[in-house]
Amino acid sequence: MIRVFVAEDEPLILRDISDLIPKLNKNFSVAKSCTNGKQVLQALNDEIPDVLITDIQMPLITGLELIEHIVAEKLPIICVILTSYKEFDYAQKAVGLSVYRYLLKPVDEGELSAVLHEIEKETASIEYKNRRRECLSLQKGKGEYANKKLIYAIEKYILEHLHENINQQSLADNFKYTAAYISRVFKKHTGLSPTQYLIRARIDKMKVLLKQNPSLSVKTITSLIGIEDPLYVSKLFKKETGMSVSEYKNTCKI
Repeated sequence: MIRVFVAEDEPLILRDISDLIPKLNKNFSVAKSCTNGKQVLQALNDEIPDVLITDIQMPLITGLELIEHIVAEKLPIICVILTSYKEFDYAQKAVGLSVYRYLLKPVDEGELSAVLHEIEKETASIEYKNRRRECLSLQKGKGEYANKKLIYAIEKYILEHLHENINQQSLADNFKYTAAYISRVFKKHTGLSPTQYLIRARIDKMKVLLKQNPSLSVKTITSLIGIEDPLYVSKLFKKETGMSVSEYKNTCKI
């Protein structure tokens, strides 16, 4: 199956093209429909599609900027530009960016079908498959290094912001990745979800505080570890350590 990302800031056009692609060619599936270039960049963290069909002008990140990124990162993606007549001269710049084809809007079904057929033949070649496999292999190596840096940065951020209201979405917003991507990569490298890591870090911090001052109340500690509910903190502590807060305090006094 040939997987496609479609990017178009006009919702109706985006829906029509996304629906039309698998109808015109059963060997194609639309893996992601995006309304701006930023969404595409985020989606590329999760999957490298075979094809990107993108509008040339979009908010946040344009189609040309997207393709420049794809070329710079050597991503094995066949790029097709959507453009209007008034943007045609601007679209010519895409020729130097290794754009496979361009389609004029409103998109003609026959032209889209022909482009899909050409791409189907292209992706079926042994040369293409070998080239894509080599590129993806290189990307995997680069990606593993980048992921390790990301995990280290997330761990550091969590430990430095334990007293704040942290969750997977706030981490995603801070590090500019999707919550799903952060969760998957973090768990792969640490064996824990970001939420599990956060809980353990907070309990470890709580243990340090209690060792330093066993007289501290749970209510006082909650404000220092970013959880407002003392009862919930007590339950978490018991679950993580096997002891109640009072029992742990007693061990600290010995």
